[in-house]
Amino acid sequence: MKGFRCFAIIFSISVIMMIQGCGTGGGNSDTSGGLTLSTPTFTDNLNGTSIGSVTVTYTPSAGKSIQGVVVTISITTNSGTVLVNSTATFNSADTGKVLTFIAPNSTLIHISAAVNGMTAGTTAFVPSGAIPTSSLAVSSATAAFLATDVANTTTPPVNVSGGTLPWSVISTVPLDIGASITQTPILGVITITLKNTATPPGLSNTATVIVTDAVGATKTITVTYFK
Repeated sequence: MKGFRCFAIIFSISVIMMIQGCGTGGGNSDTSGGLTLSTPTFTDNLNGTSIGSVTVTYTPSAGKSIQGVVVTISITTNSGTVLVNSTATFNSADTGKVLTFIAPNSTLIHISAAVNGMTAGTTAFVPSGAIPTSSLAVSSATAAFLATDVANTTTPPVNVSGGTLPWSVISTVPLDIGASITQTPILGVITITLKNTATPPGLSNTATVIVTDAVGATKTITVTYFK
């Protein structure tokens, strides 16, 4: 009986030591190491979403190896929608893990990472309205009416090309200067019309015709007229 009691005590101590040796993550608990998240960056997809990128950096403490360490990454919107819930495994050559993801524009998101008993988190606002470089072009940046021109006179047409179709046009002084466009897949033709005149002709005025393509790129035409 006494021998059995000694065996039970030794066995219990061995189990406790094994549990302590395992710790969090199968012996990889490293809360004295470092875990950081970079500031997220975003590229607008121009479809209501953006591609986001964030880097998870893990630095093991002295004597620990990064090889085989697993990081858990979670990204959610402010309303709780899960965008990402994944893991990544570090190898000895990794200085960080880059995660790319898609998120809705104009949304606050929460990013969190966990590895070896450590956690890191950050929040970011996904912007919107980025306008990419566009090849939108007009054949002339100016148009002019004479002081003697009457109502419904038009200027020589201004051609539009490039950008992303369809194009649209507006006049900043629509009561005086009208603007319309006809378009084909490769060319748009803007008609600028004098709508309101004065007799005798008044002072020189200017209006702006703004050309916009489907992704928000713009070109302007300055129109001179007399009223």
